[in-house]
Amino acid sequence: MVDVVIQDKELVVEINNEPGAAAIVFDLLGSGKINVDAMVAYSSNSAPKQAWLHFHCDDLPSARKMLRKAGYKVTANPVIMLKLANRPGYMATALKMAAAKMIDFEYAYGSTAGRAGFVVLRTQQVAKALRALQG
Repeated sequence: MVDVVIQDKELVVEINNEPGAAAIVFDLLGSGKINVDAMVAYSSNSAPKQAWLHFHCDDLPSARKMLRKAGYKVTANPVIMLKLANRPGYMATALKMAAAKMIDFEYAYGSTAGRAGFVVLRTQQVAKALRALQG
């Protein structure tokens, strides 16, 4: 049910937690013709003036360089990328495959377009998760 499973990287950008801060980052990426496939943004009560953007894009090296040049703190994390059908139960099947091998995920985010789903999974067990999800 999982069409494609690959190891890849996501970028994490630290921004100010204020209106428009994420828009500035994505405007910068857009001006560089960098497409963002999936993203999640959040803040924390323990650091209320900060927020973080996690995203996968089509040109990570250029995005990282562009954002660092603009003064942003940027890190790259290894992640598992899933491409699967956007159908009921497909994500559950993938997660059950990982659970059967005791894979623990820190977080996940994704997006869909029509019949395709795109999911980013972060784990400390990347190699084990790849084997489990490739079935």
